[in-house]
Amino acid sequence: DPQVALQLLRHCASFGKIVYLARVTPVGLLGDELRRFDSGVRSCFESISGLRPDDSQWRQASLATRHGGLGLRSAQEHHAAAFIASYSSCRPLCRDIDKQHVPDVAVLGRAVSSLNSALLEPDRVPASVPHPLRQQQLSLALERAALASLLPPVPQNLEFRAHLPLLLEPHAASRPPPPPSPPPPPVVP
Repeated sequence: DPQVALQLLRHCASFGKIVYLARVTPVGLLGDELRRFDSGVRSCFESISGLRPDDSQWRQASLATRHGGLGLRSAQEHHAAAFIASYSSCRPLCRDIDKQHVPDVAVLGRAVSSLNSALLEPDRVPASVPHPLRQQQLSLALERAALASLLPPVPQNLEFRAHLPLLLEPHAASRPPPPPSPPPPPVVP
């Protein structure tokens, strides 16, 4: 059953299973492995669904369901957000344990630079990361950037451009589809 397989893939074999690794490993050390992992998730999806999405369609599939995706988050894309959230929330605890603790600004700087390269200008994170950031907040910023990339300024696919904002409305994923339109009245000659 493809629907059951998709649920299993989403909840048992995708980003949620390696988020701890992403949170504790500095950016740049898992590059090839995260690409292979993401490729495996995509390959599994293609196998269970029989679909072969192009890169743009797969980008949409990697969005959260509340943003019109399938919830198959990219481990590579969200690695920097996970690391920064973990690093910034642990920093005060590290200072409590060791008063001499000095954060590794080079490691944090690489993560911030990587994350900011994927974010829209208003969502960019300051290099110093002045306060603890939540991974959910950073992942939402990544999804805003992904949505912006899916809607290019040139109207290529008008149906998609009209459909995507509907998917983004609150609770859109939980609403039943509208009833079909009634057939037009017969034309009597």
